[in-house]
Amino acid sequence: MPEKTDISKYDLLNFSTAHQASMKSETEFYRSGNYLLYIKLRCHSLFLMNSRFSFCPRYETPPSGIELFSCYQFPNSGTSHDFQAFKKLNLTDKVPNFNKCHSDFYATIKPVWEKVQSLMAEHYNSWKSLPAYEIVEFIQKLHTLYKGRENNAIYDQYFIYENQYLRQQFDRFLSAKDFNDWWEGDAMGVLK
Repeated sequence: MPEKTDISKYDLLNFSTAHQASMKSETEFYRSGNYLLYIKLRCHSLFLMNSRFSFCPRYETPPSGIELFSCYQFPNSGTSHDFQAFKKLNLTDKVPNFNKCHSDFYATIKPVWEKVQSLMAEHYNSWKSLPAYEIVEFIQKLHTLYKGRENNAIYDQYFIYENQYLRQQFDRFLSAKDFNDWWEGDAMGVLK
């Protein structure tokens, strides 16, 4: 039997922290005039946000103003930082091709995100239907494994601890390897 994963890694707080850090960095790069890194970090922030939602149980209704697993399209004009970054790099003519490249990237990983979220929902619903004493028993087990972590996200997502497929996906999402491969390959190919 495979070793149980450290499910504290799946804590949504980790995804939120990484997302917030990426958003902060993108702002700093824009202010310092490093517009290419701004565009990269802007895309990375969006990637992390989508990754975080894939590890949530399926939403009955998506959070306000958020379309899950959607690909952001950079504007072709205007005063936003997103367009101005392309303008300052003299790459405004590349925006349509970059948007297509970005959409193609999301199209390849969206099925995996949806599969992860479907599994999360399946296990979440199974957990919710357990007898109360089994839920309490498992929460006590989690307390033993993760002392001092008073975090409902860990309790609600205990099924990650039990599911091999979800465990195998973790490094892929949190390390953002897929994102970095896309940026260094396809994205930079369009922007050069």
